[in-house]
Formats: sequence, C-alpha cells, structure tokens
Amino acid sequence: MTINRTSTVCWQALVCDADRRSAALTALDAIIQDLQAMEDPWGSFLGHVDLADQARARTTLQHGAAGLLLFDRYVGASRADALELERAHRDALFQALAHEPLPPWLFDGVAGLGWVLAHRLRAGHEENLDLAELDDLLLTYLSKAGESIPFELIAGRVGLGLYFLERLPVAKAREGAEAIVASLERSVESRPDGLTWRTVADWMEPKAARVLSQGLWNLGVSHGVPGVIGFLARCAEEKISSPECRRLLAGAIPWLLGQRNPPDAARAFPFFSSDGGRSEETRLGWCYGEVGIAAVLIRAGTAIGVDEWVSEGLDLALRAAAASFEHAFVDEPSLCHGAAGLLHSFNRMGQALNEPRLLDAGRRWFDHTLDFFRPGKGLGGFDYLHAYSRTERFSVPGLLIGSAGVGLALHAAIQGEVEPNWDRVFLLDLPLSRRGQQP
Repeated sequence: MTINRTSTVCWQALVCDADRRSAALTALDAIIQDLQAMEDPWGSFLGHVDLADQARARTTLQHGAAGLLLFDRYVGASRADALELERAHRDALFQALAHEPLPPWLFDGVAGLGWVLAHRLRAGHEENLDLAELDDLLLTYLSKAGESIPFELIAGRVGLGLYFLERLPVAKAREGAEAIVASLERSVESRPDGLTWRTVADWMEPKAARVLSQGLWNLGVSHGVPGVIGFLARCAEEKISSPECRRLLAGAIPWLLGQRNPPDAARAFPFFSSDGGRSEETRLGWCYGEVGIAAVLIRAGTAIGVDEWVSEGLDLALRAAAASFEHAFVDEPSLCHGAAGLLHSFNRMGQALNEPRLLDAGRRWFDHTLDFFRPGKGLGGFDYLHAYSRTERFSVPGLLIGSAGVGLALHAAIQGEVEPNWDRVFLLDLPLSRRGQQP
C-alpha cells in the first residue's frame, strides 16, 4: 500500500456543521464556567484519593493544574473571561514546583509540570523562564535510577523522555533523551519473534504481581511497549541516537504485531501477554488497543521511511474505525479510554494520512463525546467512572481523565487555526498531510 506523505499544511476543522459546532461550544462554555464557579473543582474526585496524594492530584498533568493550563492556553486563549483561570492555574503549578514533594513522572509528577512549561516556552507563552534546574534534576535521577524504574510513558523512562524532547534544542535535553534511549537498549529483551520490554512484578500492583510473578509484556501506549515505540520514533525524527532507535524499532514492531489476537476477535490486541498466555481483549481507547498502537506504528513508519509499518497502522485504525459504539465498550468521555480520545486519535490520524474513513470515524466519535454531555452534571456537563468500581461517577477537571481533556479534543475538532500540539504528550502529534476542506 502506498502512503500519501505530501507536504505538511495547517490543521483543519474536522466538524464544520453549524449545529454540531454550536453544541461543542456550549460544552466548552460549560467547562469554563464550572472551572470559574466551583470553589473546589476536585471535590468529588479527591474523595477517592489517599489524603497524602491529594495535594499532588491538584497539580499534576494527569488530574491537576498542569493539565488545566494546557486547556487554558488552547481553549481559553481567545476568551477574556478565561485569562484569570490561566493565571490561577499557572500560579498553582509554580507553587507545586516550589513546595510539593513530587515524584519524577510525566503524568503524575514533576516532569509533567515541566513539560507544560516547556510547551509554553516553545509557543512563546512564557518569558524569562529557566528550566535548567529541572533538566539537571531529572538527568541526575536518571543516572542514579537507571533501569530500576519502569520504562513506560505515564510513570517511567519514556515519559521523562518526552519531557526532554519538549525541551529541545537545549543541549541537556538531547543528553537526557540519548540517556533514555541507551537505557532502553540496555533493558531490551530479545525474544524469538523480536525485541520487547518486560514489565517486572516489582512495578505492578501487589495483587497482579502475585499472579504474574514473572512479569508481563504490557501492550498499551500508556504503560507498555507501544509507548516505547512511539518515543523511539520521535527520537529518530529528531536525529537522536538514530542507529539505536532504528535497530530497536526494527525488532520491537514485528514483536508487537506478533501479539495480535486471532482475526475473529472483537479487538486486535489484548491488554498484555505473559509467559502464561494473554489477557482478555481491550475496549477501544487511546491507552490500550489498536487505536493507540495504530498511531505509534504510523509515526514509526513515517519517521524511518518504512511504508509497511504505516500500512499496518492504517489497517488497525480502519478496523477500529469500523467498530460500532456498542462494540467499542466506551462508557465515559475521557481522553485516556473514552470517546474524546477516540475522537482526537481518528481526527489526527485522518489528517496525517489524508484518509476520509478515519475522518468520518472522528466525526462519529465527536457526536458520541457530546452524547455524554449532561448540563449541570459533573464538571462542565461531563462526569467519569471510578477506575476500579466502574459504577460510581464523579467530576474530574484534569487532562487524562477529566473535562479539560474532553474540552481540548472538542476544541481541536471545530477549529482550523491552531494545530493541537498538546497531543505531543500522548504521542499523537502525527505530521499533517495535504487535503481539501472536509464537511
């Protein structure tokens, strides 16, 4: 299959229909109004968080002020009534950097706060901001921790790598990304069908570790091998450790494709595989399954120039695009594993590959995302399911599982002025392809 890689052009609106755009703008207004009006937007969510972790939850990229600052910059930038929110969230982020004991991670720690500030620096939204101390802090941590820490995106080495990539062209950022590629090369596991990275029992929840004492191979972008592939592709694009990245990708992608479920399965991939077999099938989402995997395969194939990988990614994306809402098992609107994540993933892949079927899927998931909108419920009309019970719903303001993330995806779908580069933190920022205006 020949992939169209024509010259990069500007981002375009996915949805131009006036009624659908109006519905999205109503939802965005509701999110902003609730963020302004609520004395404590984290109230119902923090009841599910350990007391010791509540201050961190208010500030991180995953749930807190760092993620809200992305929402403020992209969605609220043109609104005078949202400027005070942006100042408040920025102040909270700096307070956390100065006073909160934070872990190093991207989505749940100091690297995520740094990523947002680096992102703002690149866009010219910060002045006189020096992140050199944070660069040194994370480099020192890496040199001491090495391969003892998880390799993953959410809370591991790949996530730290995305912080360093956002800091380019700073010399220490290149040094940090090179160190992580070297660490991944040292920890890679050679299997008969390719190269992979094992999630060891020490990195798992105690209950899972007891059952899988030899560890497992995680197949989600958020916590597993696909996230490594996406990071290596980004490094290859930036000419960082290119020979090593190419070698690791050439071994890891065949291994990953070898983990596919049988053709008659509902989903293309399980959550994980292990020495004892494989898990149940996943639902559709960015974090696990064929949608996130498709995006990193397309990225890797584009970066290295391997059309076969891009074609594999396209095939997976089209398979996911054909799934009905009933068989997607999506029960909330979030970016991580909900409707907004599918909306934005299909939107980004469709624009990258000039593929109308993916763009049409994005429009369907735009509508499904708005189907979750209930004015007066949750935060801005959206609420979310508890991670474990999957029955109780609560309001969350944040990026990964929260109304800021939903708002960013809706905003990206209805505007064509600004490319939504916030999605770099999800490894979704695929280069755009030339195409005509869509309906």
